[in-house]
Parts: sequence; structure tokens; C-alpha cells
Amino acid sequence: MGAVQRIDAVTGQTLWKADSGQAKVLHLTDRHSDVLFVGSEEGNDQSPYYSGFQAFDLDTGEPVWSKPLRFRGALNPLMISTEQGLIVSERTTGTGRIRLLDYATGKSLWGKKGKGIKAKGSIVDYDITEAGIILTTGFDSSWNDKGTEYLLYVLDAASG
Repeated sequence: MGAVQRIDAVTGQTLWKADSGQAKVLHLTDRHSDVLFVGSEEGNDQSPYYSGFQAFDLDTGEPVWSKPLRFRGALNPLMISTEQGLIVSERTTGTGRIRLLDYATGKSLWGKKGKGIKAKGSIVDYDITEAGIILTTGFDSSWNDKGTEYLLYVLDAASG
């Protein structure tokens, strides 16, 4: 089990420490500047990964969400801040899920029962436009000798 810490830059004193699993990515956004979003993984190369996302209050280190979002699979380190919430996805070489998480609760808002929307590959880049959120996904298809394949999605941020 790992932890994230907030350390005073002047004194070096630990202000707070919170359990986070093996934190892989930290994300701050102007949309919620008082919250630190953390993506973490559990497991190793020999066993399946479980990934999760949690939000921590920057002042206290207390979890903002009652429980983290957890899913089976490796973590894609790219998190996307939108007006509607935080977009996260798993790292996959096949079909994965893209989720929109509510900033306040961590609840997944897209897809049937909040399980996210299916997409081939992992998000590799994005742009937020008036037409919607443009996502590029990619996956290595070396098993069929095609190399890396990329796809383009345009999503309505509210509905996915």
C-alpha cells in the first residue's frame, strides 16, 4: 500500500499523509483547485492489475469521495478535466472503458449503470472543442502484424 503526502515546501514538514495504493498519477485542475485527484494501481507484472481513482482535500488530506472508483486493469495516466467532470480510462490493447467521474462524488456518469462507454484502445490525446471532446485512442495490434492502430472519437461531454 502506498501513500500521497503534502509537504510544506519551506519547512519540509509533512502536512498530511493519505493511503492511495501505488500512486501513478496526480492531477490538479483549476476547476477544483482545492482537490488532488490520484490514480493508482495495485498488483504486479505477474498478477492482474486493479486500478483506482480517488480525490483528496488538499488542505486536510481527507478523501473527498466516499469510495474510490476501482476497476480491473492497468491505469492510463491521462486524466482530462472538463466542466462536467473528470475523464479517466484504463490502459488496454483491446476494448476498454472511458468514464466521466463527478468531481464531488467520484460517481461514474457515462454508460449503462455508470460503467463507462466502450472504446478501442486507450486515450492517447484529446482536445476540447465546441463540437465536443475529441479523443484519440490507440492500441498496439502487433499480434496481427498491423502495428499501432489509432481511432478518433468525438464525444458529447454531458452524455458520452
